[in-house]
Amino acid sequence: MKRAVRAILVADVVEFVRLMETDEEGTIERWLQLTERARQTITTDMQGQIIKTMGDGILVEFGHVRNAVQAAQTLHALASEHNAQVSNDRHILLRIGIDYGNVILQQNDVFGRGVNRAARLMSLANPGETVISDDARVSLTDRLDGQIEDLGNCFLRHQKSPVRAFRIATPSGAPQIPIVKGEDKLRPVVAILPFHRGIGATDDDRTGDVISEEIIRLVSRSAELAVISRMSTSALSARSLTIDEIAGHLNADYVLSGTFNLYNGKVMLDAELAECASGTIIWTQRIEVDIDSILSSDASPCDEIAAGLFAAITLNELSISRRRPLPTLKSYTLLLGAIELMHHLSPNYHQQSRQLLEELVQRSGRQPVPLAWLANWHVLRVVQGWSEDIKQDANAALWNCQIALDTDPECELALAMDGFANLNLLRNFDVAEDRFDAALQSNPSSAIAHMLKGTLYAFSDRGHLAVEQTEQALNLSPLDPHRFIFETHCAGAYLSAQDYEKAAEYAGRSYRSNRRHASTLRILAVSLWELGREREARNVVKELLANEPDFSRSLYLKRSPNADFKIGRHIADVLHHAGVPA
Repeated sequence: MKRAVRAILVADVVEFVRLMETDEEGTIERWLQLTERARQTITTDMQGQIIKTMGDGILVEFGHVRNAVQAAQTLHALASEHNAQVSNDRHILLRIGIDYGNVILQQNDVFGRGVNRAARLMSLANPGETVISDDARVSLTDRLDGQIEDLGNCFLRHQKSPVRAFRIATPSGAPQIPIVKGEDKLRPVVAILPFHRGIGATDDDRTGDVISEEIIRLVSRSAELAVISRMSTSALSARSLTIDEIAGHLNADYVLSGTFNLYNGKVMLDAELAECASGTIIWTQRIEVDIDSILSSDASPCDEIAAGLFAAITLNELSISRRRPLPTLKSYTLLLGAIELMHHLSPNYHQQSRQLLEELVQRSGRQPVPLAWLANWHVLRVVQGWSEDIKQDANAALWNCQIALDTDPECELALAMDGFANLNLLRNFDVAEDRFDAALQSNPSSAIAHMLKGTLYAFSDRGHLAVEQTEQALNLSPLDPHRFIFETHCAGAYLSAQDYEKAAEYAGRSYRSNRRHASTLRILAVSLWELGREREARNVVKELLANEPDFSRSLYLKRSPNADFKIGRHIADVLHHAGVPA
């Protein structure tokens, strides 16, 4: 028996028996046409292996979760195309489940818990929907791979314990990367080659250079990636070199290349990202737009390519960090993997994040960035209600920040995290505000510092200032893979400003992305209650108590920084009315 880690997709046709009773031959014909088209697309474009097609379903295995999700979206799209030809009562609608984990591979078949769980997850999906497991979710980025909604803990047939599941829909467009600074030694190096000419381009057409220059400009503003200069990559663009040769010349970890084709005032861009160590393509994207929009200020195709590149590298490094021994991992793999796992807000992943950060701190000594993230780990542990000793976590957070600032007094991340610890754990509002101001003086475009300063205002009954700061943070971080955190802070600002509609809107967005963020649940419950939606508020409180059974009104006031302000007492009272014990 051969064991392997695979993404498993299971799909079936909703109400297949009824469809057969209504139109037996037509249903069979349309289903066979759909599966044949799917076979061509899935095996060629998404590198999937169709294990079997049942009378009313299909089983496929993939090496990567992202490919499985793309295949699910393709299957739904193909079904919609076929449905356009027939009446509503004859529509073929699919339910799809996806899991990622260990399976047993045999010739032309696959077995194991992953197959069973994918089938059980499929049963949670409504017609036309895809539901994925927690293990699959951690390999995806919201808004780039799809709109991901946290369904919470779900009970599946023949499963002893509940399984956390997520609903995934077609992704939306990707905005621009924020302006931040970073540490070179903790960032993977990316080489972005000029896009090659294709159909419709002439020898003197500079469109490919313009595209690569714009992508370089965008990616260079990321704190997590280091980008080779345009002059260096241009020197290699006219040569026929392999990925290994390009990586050797430029000392790059990843290489982005592509082509452009021009026709009728439009441009077709094809981009692909290769990991140099393995020589494999880890991400591809095709975009068709009007040629005038290449440098548009509103979500240009270069923004979308930069966003996809950023997400693909982050998730690739996360995957590497989870499957290889710690001593073999590069420093940037440890950092990117730790940040991603930390914000998953699962106790198990949170602990894994600490292991990666501590390995990195031990390896890099007094590097300020990993120390700052380790401080954030301790604060987040308290905020989520997981801390066994709040004082110990507070001291650890402040200690890590102090070491980081001793090394680099202007490190914006360490300054922001020191303010975060002083605000949330020690209620030192004046010290926290000084730290946030210092972080913004170091980098006025620090989204984290704006976000946390806004929360300080929200905690201290300065709602309108809080809204101003948190909205600015959102504008500076449209690509952040943990955007739900920013949305929660923005919701808290609107709650403090007594704009309950906006508070519920932002809290609802955050809740749909991650239902385990304690602050989100509290703000959402209070906002709904104030809007007269008391039944919904009580349901959110039930979920809050399920995540933290010991939570109470008195515990909230004991550990919340806003307890001495009007907003804190108001939140505590409303939560109590909605079902939180005294």
